[in-house]
Amino acid sequence: MWARSLFCFWAVSELGMSFRELARRLEMSSPCVGFSVERGGVIARENGLKLIE
Repeated sequence: MWARSLFCFWAVSELGMSFRELARRLEMSSPCVGFSVERGGVIARENGLKLIE
């Protein structure tokens, strides 16, 4: 769960992928991707994780 959420957060934040494109590539629904992006952001903040700078 952590890995997918962090990956979705990274893909949207750093790569600029749309929820729709990411959902297609990961075979997930767009709302599920949106939830994963939000959860990934929370996980990153709570654990002091930073994306590649």
